[in-house]
Amino acid sequence: MLSEVRDPISKVINQKDGIAVIAEPPGVSKEGIGLRTTARRVSISVDTAAQKYGKDIDLPEPVEAPTAKAAYRNGVLEVRQRKVT
Repeated sequence: MLSEVRDPISKVINQKDGIAVIAEPPGVSKEGIGLRTTARRVSISVDTAAQKYGKDIDLPEPVEAPTAKAAYRNGVLEVRQRKVT
């Protein structure tokens, strides 16, 4: 069992209309991922008996947090949000 929180690999993609955050917390189920978004940050957490991941990702521009859409497939989490206009 892991006792320390690991930092998942992540990348921020700044697009014309929005920002995408891609993170790789492998070996977890979609239900095990905690996700919190604000206008300037995406926070990812996983706390299961076998896996512990955590990361706060600062965004390069403000986004509309309520527009967040997340998908988790094949160990890759993708969070997309519209930029503040």
